[in-house]
Amino acid sequence: MAFLLGLAALFGCAYFARDTLHFKHAALVAIGTVVDERGQHEISVGNRGINYSSTYSPVVEFTPEGGKPLRIKTQYWSSGHEKLGAPVTVLYFKNDPAGAHLDRFFDNWGAPLILGVLGVFLILGALGVVDASGTSSDDDRRWSFRWFD
Repeated sequence: MAFLLGLAALFGCAYFARDTLHFKHAALVAIGTVVDERGQHEISVGNRGINYSSTYSPVVEFTPEGGKPLRIKTQYWSSGHEKLGAPVTVLYFKNDPAGAHLDRFFDNWGAPLILGVLGVFLILGALGVVDASGTSSDDDRRWSFRWFD
């Protein structure tokens, strides 16, 4: 079963890689400006204590060729963020400028990369090259609360 899932993930990787290459080849390029950012903050409790993380997704305004200015909200969040007013490269199809996205590595190659790595590990696990049965002690899942007087 893992072997078939691995193959499916590799086919998905190939499909999204081909789609990305087509998009990068056929898309028009515009320079946009970061006009806002959406922040997402998370506090989690895990086996290493309380963790706080913040991620950001920029809102970019650009003007497509022969059109009116558009604002796009990026799909991917990152821990580092572009400053307000920073120039960014935007890729879009002429007949669908609202479907634009930023020309960043993860925006372009995130789906093929994740599916490719997943597919390789599933296939290696199915062939017995990688042992995914890892062991864990109860100490890794312990919750503790401390307070000071």
